[in-house]
Amino acid sequence: MKKVICGVVLTFIAVGAQAAIYKWRDADGKLHFSDSPRPQAQTVNVFDSQSNSIKTDPPPRPAVEKTADEKAIDKAKQNIRDVLQQAKEARAADPEFYARMCSEYKEQIHALQKRIDRDPAMRSHYEFEIQHTQRKMLAVCETK
Repeated sequence: MKKVICGVVLTFIAVGAQAAIYKWRDADGKLHFSDSPRPQAQTVNVFDSQSNSIKTDPPPRPAVEKTADEKAIDKAKQNIRDVLQQAKEARAADPEFYARMCSEYKEQIHALQKRIDRDPAMRSHYEFEIQHTQRKMLAVCETK
């Protein structure tokens, strides 16, 4: 019987130990915590009743360093942006030259596509040439 009474008393003590915690901000915007309520204070629940443990926030995630591959990709992307910017400036300086180059590249692609129609066995070779010419066009032709 003493064990039962002792268990009941301990249960009430444990329940009473779960005092409320309040948080509020002062006039300067500083965050405060207390066990006594204040005007405009909110109750903070720090006890998880399902797991019988105190709730904690997970630790902040560390800043992830980019891998060497990601850094190389970023550098390549920046190089492409730089080249395209230089091409844009060059087009503005001599628009007739770049218009002629763009026209020539379009004619080359058209001729390569005709070769594919005539010689399907060489399709992969001609498609490679088309892709190469299209990459050159990106830097030369005005894209909208």
